[in-house]
Amino acid sequence: MPSSMKSPRSLLVAGAVLAASASVAVAEERQENASPHPASVVIDFYGAQGKTAACSGTLLSADVVLTSAHCAVGTRGARVTAPDAGGITSTVDRVFPYGWRPGRDPRTQYDLALLSLKSPIRLASYPAVQREPCDGCAVVALYRSREGGKVGVDVRETAEMRVAPPSADHPTTLFMPTGTGDSGGAVIRTGPQRDKAGLIIGVTVGDGQTSGGGYLARLDNPDVQRWIRDIVYSVGAKQAE
Repeated sequence: MPSSMKSPRSLLVAGAVLAASASVAVAEERQENASPHPASVVIDFYGAQGKTAACSGTLLSADVVLTSAHCAVGTRGARVTAPDAGGITSTVDRVFPYGWRPGRDPRTQYDLALLSLKSPIRLASYPAVQREPCDGCAVVALYRSREGGKVGVDVRETAEMRVAPPSADHPTTLFMPTGTGDSGGAVIRTGPQRDKAGLIIGVTVGDGQTSGGGYLARLDNPDVQRWIRDIVYSVGAKQAE
Protein backbone atom coordinates (compact mmCIF):
# COMPACT_ATOMS: atom_id res chain seq x y z
CA MET A 1 0.00 0.00 0.00
CA PRO A 2 1.48 3.39 -0.95
CA SER A 3 3.13 5.10 2.01
CA SER A 4 3.30 8.59 0.52
CA MET A 5 -0.46 9.12 0.27
CA LYS A 6 -1.58 12.20 2.18
CA SER A 7 -5.02 12.81 3.49
CA PRO A 8 -6.73 15.63 1.53
CA ARG A 9 -8.43 18.90 2.68
CA SER A 10 -11.11 20.99 0.70
CA LEU A 11 -11.48 22.64 -2.91
CA LEU A 12 -13.64 23.01 -5.99
CA VAL A 13 -14.51 19.57 -7.23
CA ALA A 14 -16.50 19.03 -10.38
CA GLY A 15 -17.70 16.07 -12.39
CA ALA A 16 -17.15 15.06 -15.97
CA VAL A 17 -19.05 16.32 -19.03
CA LEU A 18 -19.02 15.84 -22.85
CA ALA A 19 -16.63 13.80 -25.05
CA ALA A 20 -13.89 14.15 -27.73
CA SER A 21 -10.30 15.34 -27.81
CA ALA A 22 -8.47 18.54 -26.93
CA SER A 23 -8.25 21.63 -29.10
CA VAL A 24 -4.75 23.02 -29.52
CA ALA A 25 -3.85 26.70 -29.79
CA VAL A 26 -2.11 28.44 -32.67
CA ALA A 27 1.46 27.38 -33.31
CA GLU A 28 3.11 30.74 -32.84
CA GLU A 29 1.86 30.87 -29.24
CA ARG A 30 3.19 27.42 -28.31
CA GLN A 31 6.42 26.47 -26.58
CA GLU A 32 8.77 24.37 -28.69
CA ASN A 33 9.42 20.89 -27.25
CA ALA A 34 13.19 21.31 -27.02
CA SER A 35 13.62 19.82 -23.53
CA PRO A 36 13.22 16.14 -22.55
CA HIS A 37 9.80 16.34 -20.89
CA PRO A 38 8.12 19.70 -21.58
CA ALA A 39 4.66 18.36 -20.67
CA SER A 40 5.78 17.23 -17.21
CA VAL A 41 4.90 19.66 -14.44
CA VAL A 42 5.43 20.09 -10.71
CA ILE A 43 2.42 21.08 -8.62
CA ASP A 44 2.27 22.75 -5.21
CA PHE A 45 -1.13 22.35 -3.54
CA TYR A 46 -2.38 24.66 -0.78
CA GLY A 47 -5.00 24.59 1.96
CA ALA A 48 -6.09 26.98 4.68
CA GLN A 49 -2.87 26.42 6.65
CA GLY A 50 -0.43 26.57 3.72
CA LYS A 51 1.08 23.96 1.44
CA THR A 52 -0.58 20.54 1.71
CA ALA A 53 1.23 18.53 -0.98
CA ALA A 54 4.08 18.77 -3.47
CA CYS A 55 3.37 16.47 -6.41
CA SER A 56 3.92 16.04 -10.14
CA GLY A 57 1.62 15.97 -13.15
CA THR A 58 1.40 15.93 -16.94
CA LEU A 59 -0.12 18.37 -19.38
CA LEU A 60 -2.62 16.54 -21.60
CA SER A 61 -3.57 19.80 -23.32
CA ALA A 62 -2.81 23.49 -22.84
CA ASP A 63 -5.47 23.69 -20.15
CA VAL A 64 -5.58 20.26 -18.43
CA VAL A 65 -3.12 18.45 -16.15
CA LEU A 66 -3.30 14.78 -15.15
CA THR A 67 -2.17 14.02 -11.59
CA SER A 68 -2.96 11.96 -8.50
CA ALA A 69 -6.28 12.53 -6.72
CA HIS A 70 -4.90 12.22 -3.19
CA CYS A 71 -2.66 15.23 -3.90
CA ALA A 72 -5.48 17.42 -5.21
CA VAL A 73 -8.78 16.57 -3.55
CA GLY A 74 -9.65 18.89 -0.68
CA THR A 75 -7.12 21.60 -1.50
CA ARG A 76 -7.97 25.27 -1.92
CA GLY A 77 -5.55 26.15 -4.66
CA ALA A 78 -2.49 24.98 -6.57
CA ARG A 79 0.39 26.36 -8.59
CA VAL A 80 1.62 24.46 -11.65
CA THR A 81 5.14 24.89 -13.09
CA ALA A 82 6.51 23.35 -16.30
CA PRO A 83 10.30 23.24 -15.67
CA ASP A 84 11.19 21.77 -19.09
CA ALA A 85 8.99 24.26 -20.95
CA GLY A 86 10.78 27.42 -19.89
CA GLY A 87 9.43 27.38 -16.33
CA ILE A 88 5.98 28.58 -17.38
CA THR A 89 3.52 28.70 -14.46
CA SER A 90 -0.23 28.67 -14.07
CA THR A 91 -2.76 28.24 -11.28
CA VAL A 92 -5.50 25.66 -10.94
CA ASP A 93 -9.09 26.64 -11.63
CA ARG A 94 -10.91 23.36 -10.87
CA VAL A 95 -10.21 19.80 -9.75
CA PHE A 96 -11.93 16.81 -11.41
CA PRO A 97 -11.27 13.58 -9.44
CA TYR A 98 -12.13 10.18 -10.85
CA GLY A 99 -14.41 8.92 -8.10
CA TRP A 100 -11.71 9.25 -5.42
CA ARG A 101 -12.96 8.69 -1.85
CA PRO A 102 -10.51 9.59 0.96
CA GLY A 103 -10.33 6.88 3.60
CA ARG A 104 -11.15 4.02 1.23
CA ASP A 105 -8.51 1.48 0.28
CA PRO A 106 -6.40 3.25 -2.39
CA ARG A 107 -5.65 -0.08 -4.05
CA THR A 108 -9.29 -0.55 -5.06
CA GLN A 109 -10.02 2.89 -6.52
CA TYR A 110 -8.42 5.03 -9.20
CA ASP A 111 -6.15 7.65 -7.62
CA LEU A 112 -6.54 10.06 -10.54
CA ALA A 113 -7.50 13.69 -10.95
CA LEU A 114 -7.56 16.23 -13.76
CA LEU A 115 -6.85 19.90 -13.11
CA SER A 116 -8.08 22.72 -15.32
CA LEU A 117 -5.76 25.72 -15.53
CA LYS A 118 -6.66 29.40 -15.30
CA SER A 119 -4.11 30.28 -17.99
CA PRO A 120 -2.94 27.83 -20.68
CA ILE A 121 0.55 26.34 -20.98
CA ARG A 122 0.99 25.96 -24.72
CA LEU A 123 3.34 23.35 -26.15
CA ALA A 124 4.01 22.14 -29.68
CA SER A 125 2.42 18.79 -28.76
CA TYR A 126 1.10 16.86 -25.76
CA PRO A 127 1.51 13.21 -24.73
CA ALA A 128 -1.25 10.68 -25.32
CA VAL A 129 -2.60 7.90 -23.11
CA GLN A 130 -2.09 4.28 -24.19
CA ARG A 131 -5.44 2.54 -24.63
CA GLU A 132 -4.29 -1.05 -24.23
CA PRO A 133 -3.02 -2.76 -21.04
CA CYS A 134 0.73 -2.52 -20.52
CA ASP A 135 1.27 -5.41 -18.10
CA GLY A 136 4.96 -6.27 -17.97
CA CYS A 137 5.99 -3.61 -20.48
CA ALA A 138 9.12 -1.44 -20.23
CA VAL A 139 8.59 2.03 -18.76
CA VAL A 140 10.22 5.01 -17.08
CA ALA A 141 8.59 7.10 -14.36
CA LEU A 142 8.85 10.90 -14.20
CA TYR A 143 9.06 12.69 -10.86
CA ARG A 144 10.13 15.85 -9.06
CA SER A 145 13.35 15.63 -7.08
CA ARG A 146 13.44 15.27 -3.29
CA GLU A 147 16.82 15.57 -1.61
CA GLY A 148 17.75 16.25 1.99
CA GLY A 149 14.15 16.86 2.95
CA LYS A 150 13.75 19.51 0.24
CA VAL A 151 11.38 19.21 -2.71
CA GLY A 152 12.80 20.38 -6.03
CA VAL A 153 11.15 22.01 -9.02
CA ASP A 154 12.92 19.92 -11.64
CA VAL A 155 11.66 16.85 -13.49
CA ARG A 156 13.67 13.63 -13.34
CA GLU A 157 13.37 10.21 -14.94
CA THR A 158 13.96 6.75 -13.47
CA ALA A 159 15.98 4.08 -15.21
CA GLU A 160 13.97 1.83 -17.50
CA MET A 161 12.10 -0.94 -15.69
CA ARG A 162 9.25 -3.36 -16.24
CA VAL A 163 5.91 -3.09 -14.49
CA ALA A 164 4.62 -6.18 -12.71
CA PRO A 165 1.55 -8.13 -13.85
CA PRO A 166 -1.74 -6.96 -12.29
CA SER A 167 -2.87 -8.33 -8.94
CA ALA A 168 -6.42 -9.34 -8.09
CA ASP A 169 -5.95 -7.67 -4.68
CA HIS A 170 -5.49 -4.20 -6.18
CA PRO A 171 -6.90 -4.11 -9.71
CA THR A 172 -6.59 -0.35 -10.21
CA THR A 173 -2.81 -0.22 -9.73
CA LEU A 174 0.37 -1.83 -11.01
CA PHE A 175 3.64 -2.28 -9.14
CA MET A 176 6.99 -0.91 -10.33
CA PRO A 177 10.30 -2.21 -8.92
CA THR A 178 11.62 1.35 -8.49
CA GLY A 179 9.76 3.99 -6.48
CA THR A 180 10.05 7.74 -7.02
CA GLY A 181 9.11 9.14 -3.61
CA ASP A 182 6.58 11.22 -5.51
CA SER A 183 2.96 11.12 -6.66
CA GLY A 184 1.18 12.35 -9.78
CA GLY A 185 3.98 11.92 -12.31
CA ALA A 186 3.55 10.10 -15.60
CA VAL A 187 4.74 6.54 -16.18
CA ILE A 188 5.57 6.36 -19.87
CA ARG A 189 6.13 3.49 -22.28
CA THR A 190 9.62 2.83 -23.64
CA GLY A 191 11.03 0.11 -25.85
CA PRO A 192 11.39 -0.64 -29.56
CA GLN A 193 7.75 -0.11 -30.61
CA ARG A 194 7.86 3.43 -31.96
CA ASP A 195 4.08 3.73 -32.13
CA LYS A 196 3.90 2.98 -28.39
CA ALA A 197 7.01 4.72 -27.01
CA GLY A 198 6.16 7.90 -25.09
CA LEU A 199 2.54 6.95 -24.36
CA ILE A 200 1.37 7.42 -20.77
CA ILE A 201 0.34 4.13 -19.17
CA GLY A 202 -0.15 5.29 -15.58
CA VAL A 203 0.29 7.89 -12.85
CA THR A 204 2.54 7.40 -9.81
CA VAL A 205 0.55 7.22 -6.57
CA GLY A 206 3.17 6.42 -3.92
CA ASP A 207 5.84 3.98 -2.83
CA GLY A 208 5.58 0.68 -0.98
CA GLN A 209 6.36 0.80 2.73
CA THR A 210 8.88 -2.04 2.66
CA SER A 211 9.43 -3.04 -0.98
CA GLY A 212 11.27 0.06 -2.18
CA GLY A 213 9.09 -0.09 -5.29
CA GLY A 214 6.28 2.16 -6.38
CA TYR A 215 2.65 1.98 -7.48
CA LEU A 216 0.94 3.51 -10.47
CA ALA A 217 -2.74 4.13 -11.13
CA ARG A 218 -3.69 2.38 -14.37
CA LEU A 219 -5.10 4.27 -17.35
CA ASP A 220 -6.20 1.31 -19.50
CA ASN A 221 -9.78 1.30 -18.20
CA PRO A 222 -12.11 2.51 -21.02
CA ASP A 223 -14.18 4.49 -18.51
CA VAL A 224 -11.06 6.29 -17.28
CA GLN A 225 -10.07 7.09 -20.86
CA ARG A 226 -13.58 8.38 -21.61
CA TRP A 227 -13.44 10.57 -18.49
CA ILE A 228 -10.12 12.05 -19.66
CA ARG A 229 -11.48 12.79 -23.14
CA ASP A 230 -14.63 14.38 -21.73
CA ILE A 231 -12.79 16.72 -19.38
CA VAL A 232 -10.11 17.72 -21.89
CA TYR A 233 -12.79 18.48 -24.47
CA SER A 234 -15.08 20.44 -22.16
CA VAL A 235 -12.28 22.52 -20.62
CA GLY A 236 -10.85 23.29 -24.06
CA ALA A 237 -14.28 24.28 -25.36
CA LYS A 238 -14.83 26.59 -22.39
CA GLN A 239 -11.44 28.26 -22.85
CA ALA A 240 -12.22 28.84 -26.54
CA GLU A 241 -15.44 30.74 -25.77
